[in-house]
Amino acid sequence: MVLVDAGAHFGLFSLAALHYGGRDARAIAIDPSPAAAHMLRVQARLNGVERQLTVVEAAIAARDGTIALVDAGIGSAGYFVQPEQQHGAAERTAVPAVTVDSLAAGLGSPPTHLKIDVEGFEAEALKGARRTLSGPNPPLLFLELHNEIVARNGGDPAESLAVLEEYDYAAFDPGGAPLDRTAILSRPLIRILARRVTT
Repeated sequence: MVLVDAGAHFGLFSLAALHYGGRDARAIAIDPSPAAAHMLRVQARLNGVERQLTVVEAAIAARDGTIALVDAGIGSAGYFVQPEQQHGAAERTAVPAVTVDSLAAGLGSPPTHLKIDVEGFEAEALKGARRTLSGPNPPLLFLELHNEIVARNGGDPAESLAVLEEYDYAAFDPGGAPLDRTAILSRPLIRILARRVTT
């Protein structure tokens, strides 16, 4: 198992992958929050998986570079969210941005699993995973779709689904039952599995 964990927070998915994936499993955990990155490193040390878990302090995006995020404030100090229209330039912080493809290229072997939980940036994350999701060994995808956040910020929640369809991925609920667009887009927040259905 090789997991790319985008929006890793404190590393629940990464640690589970390393626990159940065996001694050769690897995970790369990405989060723009300095507090989360620190906690990920602490978790790796406490669980004895420092050699298997790579921590990257950055946001996942469609292109490598930087993006502007907003510190979430005292309720979750040190964490970042997508800017909304009312957030002025002074409230925005430039953070490093990386693509899934650039991270996957440095792994040496393609990821078997990709988890994306990026608070409304799902379409951008998927666009930055073109080579990974279109390659000969496509990963199983765990995706949290924040439809309400995307719509509130003037985006189209269906864009993520269009990108998945472009890569020949189909969506399923956690139990494995197929999901259609209507079912997915009717929910303000939904967690789905997706996998390549054609070769």
